[in-house]
Amino acid sequence: MDLWPVFVWMFFFMMSNGVGMTVMPVLAVINKMPNSLLGTIGSIYFAGMFLGYFIGPPLVRKSGYRISGLLLLPLMCVGLIVLLSDNSFLWAFGRCLAGFAIGISYIIAESWVAGRAHHSIRMTALSIYIAAAMLGILSAQALLTLVDPASLLALILGGVMIIVASLIIGMAPLPPTESQEHKREAGHALRILKNASVPLTGVFVSGLLFSIFVTFYAAYGADRGLAADLVPVIGVVVMAGATLMQPLLGRVLERKNPILWLIGLALISALASLGLVFTDGAGIWLYVFVALWGASALTTYPLYGGLAYAALTDESVFDVARAILVSYGVAEIIAPPLMGMAIDVYGVNWLFGVAALAGLFLAGLLMIGLYRSRLGPILGR
Repeated sequence: MDLWPVFVWMFFFMMSNGVGMTVMPVLAVINKMPNSLLGTIGSIYFAGMFLGYFIGPPLVRKSGYRISGLLLLPLMCVGLIVLLSDNSFLWAFGRCLAGFAIGISYIIAESWVAGRAHHSIRMTALSIYIAAAMLGILSAQALLTLVDPASLLALILGGVMIIVASLIIGMAPLPPTESQEHKREAGHALRILKNASVPLTGVFVSGLLFSIFVTFYAAYGADRGLAADLVPVIGVVVMAGATLMQPLLGRVLERKNPILWLIGLALISALASLGLVFTDGAGIWLYVFVALWGASALTTYPLYGGLAYAALTDESVFDVARAILVSYGVAEIIAPPLMGMAIDVYGVNWLFGVAALAGLFLAGLLMIGLYRSRLGPILGR
């Protein structure tokens, strides 16, 4: 119950973000924007997010959760307003600001949840917060199946959602932030990377999969014959699968040895990816594989994040949150432009072809780690 404000805030905040991340690729398809340019703008958005991961910890430590959250309102509004223009430079600028705000929002939520939740329920709490964020994105995408995503009304709805989120964090009871900086010894960052290398690798792959999906799923839908106004349905199905499974997986992995479950999820995501590569048209199998992929590929971030917190109990929650989000952010910056160029040259099937390879890589890495170290629920030490 102590965490309800952050869950509700993240729902409305990410609903606003879901409007922006849905409207942009739809408009790009309508305007016949090259996938390489769309990938570059997507990368700039994630670069802004990456910057937020570094600015966020000192900002939140100094200003607290309330002031930090309210400062994100104008940034998100600009990120929506620029989409009224057909100027790609303005799109890149506005989406960079929006990404910066999203990065800080994750620092706020990660440190809040990880700092307040007992270690015995931390993975569940992280999963609920991610599920709230996914439910916000899902709600936005569902709404945009009723409202034209290329219309002014869609952007107005995004603005209303960010105002509601700001009202919540402005009035809700909030906990104090961690006031003292932990002492930094030489090699601090390297120690974090060494002690949680496998969980942070899993976080990196999670960022890769999420970033290429949100940037290019509109192109995939168009290739499979979906009209522009029906493209958001793919996002709805993916986020529905991820949202429904997220809290359940968090609770199960806290009670069971998580490694075998993570191996299974990685293999299922690889199989679902291959199904999407070989599925033609917009029939029922496309939606079945999309839902399965969302439930297995887009649910792993808080699971690997929970393992990282468990492996780094002596570190500040702000420092662990930054390490987790930086790992996620590096993938988000690198993946979209490379994927955009690959799609332009080799076709849109590369979207889920790469996702299949990523799932197999994670499964193999976890199998090797389980065989060599036998570390159980905490990997990397």
